[in-house]
Amino acid sequence: MKAAPKKWIAIVALAVLAGFLAFHRPWDRRPPQQQADELFQQAALLATGGDLSKAESLAREALKLDDGLVIAYRLVAECAAARGDYEQALNDLSHITDGETDDWLIARQLAADMLHNRVHRFQEAERAYLDVLAAKPDDVLANEGYARLLGLCGRRREAIPHVLRLVRAGRDTDLLMLLARESGALSDPEMLQSARKADPRDPNPLLGQAQAADSAQDAPLALQKLREASSLNGLPADFHGRMGRQLLTNRRFDECDAWIRNISAAPVAAECWLVQAELAERAHDRRGAIRCFWEAAKLRPESLHANNQLARKLTLESQLEQAEPFFERVRQLNEFRDLQRRAIMSNQQPSFADVLRMIQAYQSVGRLWEAFAWGRSALEVEPNNPELRKTLQEIGTQLSELPLELTARKYNPAHQIDLSHYPVPSFGIASTVQESGSTSSDISFHQQRAEIGFDFQYSDGTRGTTRRMFEFAGGGMAVVDFDNDGAPDLFCTQGRAWGTPGSGAEKQHDRLFHNQLGRSFREISESAGLMPDTGFGQGASAGDVNNDGFTDLYVANTGTNTLWLNNGDGTFTDHSASLADQTAQWTTSCLVADLNGDSIPDLYDVNYLTGDDVFDRVCVQEHGEKIMCAPYDFHPAMDRVWLGDGEGGFRDQTTEFLNPPPNGKGLGIVAMNIGDDRLSLFVANDTTANFFYTADSPDATSLTETALTAGLAFNGDGKAEACMGIAVADCTQDGRLDLLVTNFLHESNTLYSPIDERVFGDRTRELGLHDATLPVLGFGTQFLDANLDGRFELFVANGYTQDLSKYNTPYKMRPQLFEWSGQGFQQVVASRLGGWSEAEAVGRAVARLDWNLDGKPDLAVGLLDAPSFVLTNTSRAADSHYLKVQLVGRETARDAIGTAIAVKIGESNWSHQLTAGDGYQCSNERRIHIGCGPFSRIARLTVVWPSGAKQEFNDVPTSQAVTLIEGHELIKMN
Repeated sequence: MKAAPKKWIAIVALAVLAGFLAFHRPWDRRPPQQQADELFQQAALLATGGDLSKAESLAREALKLDDGLVIAYRLVAECAAARGDYEQALNDLSHITDGETDDWLIARQLAADMLHNRVHRFQEAERAYLDVLAAKPDDVLANEGYARLLGLCGRRREAIPHVLRLVRAGRDTDLLMLLARESGALSDPEMLQSARKADPRDPNPLLGQAQAADSAQDAPLALQKLREASSLNGLPADFHGRMGRQLLTNRRFDECDAWIRNISAAPVAAECWLVQAELAERAHDRRGAIRCFWEAAKLRPESLHANNQLARKLTLESQLEQAEPFFERVRQLNEFRDLQRRAIMSNQQPSFADVLRMIQAYQSVGRLWEAFAWGRSALEVEPNNPELRKTLQEIGTQLSELPLELTARKYNPAHQIDLSHYPVPSFGIASTVQESGSTSSDISFHQQRAEIGFDFQYSDGTRGTTRRMFEFAGGGMAVVDFDNDGAPDLFCTQGRAWGTPGSGAEKQHDRLFHNQLGRSFREISESAGLMPDTGFGQGASAGDVNNDGFTDLYVANTGTNTLWLNNGDGTFTDHSASLADQTAQWTTSCLVADLNGDSIPDLYDVNYLTGDDVFDRVCVQEHGEKIMCAPYDFHPAMDRVWLGDGEGGFRDQTTEFLNPPPNGKGLGIVAMNIGDDRLSLFVANDTTANFFYTADSPDATSLTETALTAGLAFNGDGKAEACMGIAVADCTQDGRLDLLVTNFLHESNTLYSPIDERVFGDRTRELGLHDATLPVLGFGTQFLDANLDGRFELFVANGYTQDLSKYNTPYKMRPQLFEWSGQGFQQVVASRLGGWSEAEAVGRAVARLDWNLDGKPDLAVGLLDAPSFVLTNTSRAADSHYLKVQLVGRETARDAIGTAIAVKIGESNWSHQLTAGDGYQCSNERRIHIGCGPFSRIARLTVVWPSGAKQEFNDVPTSQAVTLIEGHELIKMN
């Protein structure tokens, strides 16, 4: 037994010797290179058979014999990578140094892939990709890998030619989605974080994190990441532009002087020109801004912002002929975005017709390479479609000589119009920064519901959400003094059990709350004759449709709308039959006003979406859960205008009266007078261009859509937004009406202010309403002078369209109140307003009224998820005065919509106007409410009626309510 160990030792020794002899073969007199070749051949066979471990060992032995055996380095690198040792693999590949040979190019491609996707050293990966592309510009793998790296690092513009090379090579690629939007990027936060640790000297991960923060609307974080990157080597050419953009977004105007000094004389990046353009605007250098926007548009013809601003500023320079191509470009680009959303960004499978329209839209804006790529994919679905084949043939004839650019040059109006005579601006940035102004601390409200007799909760017609589209809108609110007692009553629209009109409908009906002279409300729907009601209610409008002195009600429904005529005895009669040939539509908001100037009130229906399944379709998220569809999953519904015939009837005159007819996705409306003796109509549309219908002359028989040239179709960036509510007032106190439009989550609300005759500008950022409204979704909104100091506050009810809170999308949101400081708006801290303002809810319609007759304006607020409420104004305004004016027209319609009042009080001049529509599914109290501050008398009150008649009143006492009949004296009301 003791001899056994010696025996085993001998066996092991023999095995080791055999192994040594097998590999080293001291008797083998062949040259080492030949031995190495043989070993490599054995290794290759083992690798082919899947035995990578033995294959790697043999290949490494071969390299000991011949370290110039390049192909063996490839094999050992691939084996090392297969077992996860990427550093060893990269070290192996580094031995292949004979530049531009096939082996070297393959090694560089392998290294690029590992550096990019495995060890996350992006700067080294970029050098490897560029080595391959320098020798083989059309290499598919290198172009695809490099494009993905650039897309991840927020360098989309640099990725464009590489994606287009894939298209030119006939490669199908999902990278078309990277190019689809200006803000396109690839998302992989874990890889970016890993890359940041892998090479702290590489700016690329920071650039990717900055892009991700910017996309998430986290401007401070985006700027922080760019600051961290700024001291590192290897920054891309457009870095300076990106830094300038974030300085502007974060309002770091004090740093913009240094930024300007560091900019080159002729920037190569469009973003540098765009930032300079906005700085020129702040310095009131319009001509300099034109030059910068033009330079940006030449470099980036896809930029809605550059094209939109060029069009608008050329209009202000009276260069209408030059502006027109840029307006058309903006219109095309927005139509293109809408078709993109419907075809490739929807929550449902698009129809082939939608895809074809998108391809043709790509073609129409000059993005021919992408059009060809999408068309080629569509051809696999319908290879014999004649329209598609014709489109592809048209595009194909233009591709042979086309550069690898996103937009073909001939489609860019900036290359067709020479604006080089406009000067490049010089700057003095610091002088453009405005002071913050001052605000008060005396504004507060008290939330009241059932305790004052206002007990109402909207029903969306379901028991638990079914994710159908109609469930998001909520009900409407109309303030109506139906019995002319001077105390405003409240009318609320109600849904019903969906699909069962008549069955149990009496339990869910529209409700009228009678104001008990400012003490409380009492519900009187049945005694007022407003039952039975079988409509599914949306918005509502109050107005005297027959000029008989009693306010009527017009109710928007999902179906046919309802017109209730006030009988003058406390009851209403259904007069819906007077709307000749009315058909079912989805009407959201509506208004009553004399639109054609014949003194006979007319009706306007704001219609939303249409389709056979618009009320039934439910979409599905990528993870399989049912969600509410998006607006772009459906076609827009045409609005309707019903012109009164003077005999109690109404005729659908939409196509005759509105040019062109309004085919949008409407949610809100306001009728107002912009100074031309006729009412203009502003309609807020959801994801499509807004409408602004104006009269070409006082005696025009129709209204013309002018939103694009008026600056109201899109926001300042030229983009259509998901617009909901509207508030209108002269909030900037320059004597002209401003419009505040609420928008979707992460879009910010938009404040449009007049900058010239019939031309508005987006002043949202400038006046402090951008950042605070980004993280919310606004619906109902109103301006009101809460503390009667003569300056308007702004109230917004917020809430999401559906409950996606488990996906970190907020559903319930706090309302917001903003106070005008004299230079801009500042959000009032919620704790100052009362506990109600800190509670989250799903806000919808908002209407303005003075329900308790104390002279301070109150608000009625509708909710989707809880009982509606009244915000009773409890602001400390003991030393402030007011004047409430009720207007009665004689030469025009009795409601006198569009009447303007100018107030001279102390050293101030204020303006007010009686408007209709009033925003999202609501109708305000039909009185002008003037806050007079500490003044007990108004020096001069000037009233301009829609008829053009003008009246002046001097030394008017305040702290009273008056009625003014056109052509008569002021009558004090009890």
